[in-house]
Amino acid sequence: MKFFAHSLQNSAWSKILFLFFILLSPSWIFAETILFKSGERAYATVIDQDAETVTIIRDGKRGKLGKSKILKIIFKEIKDEQEIAKIIETEKRN
Repeated sequence: MKFFAHSLQNSAWSKILFLFFILLSPSWIFAETILFKSGERAYATVIDQDAETVTIIRDGKRGKLGKSKILKIIFKEIKDEQEIAKIIETEKRN
């Protein structure tokens, strides 16, 4: 019985450590791809938005972007140039 209680305790600590790591991990793990109308892109974590701006965290710094400059926000990190080109082309047609 002592072994079972000890293994449960270790399991609980493992879960707590895992959650702690996930919550405090760098934003690049959960980055979104932000495509701008100018053709540029940024990788950041969107944390808030209102009618005119999107609040992001990028490189550990908080910033605001004007929605008028944003073509699209994709809620995953996309590095493939061809996939990004297809998305930009589709968005510009709409």
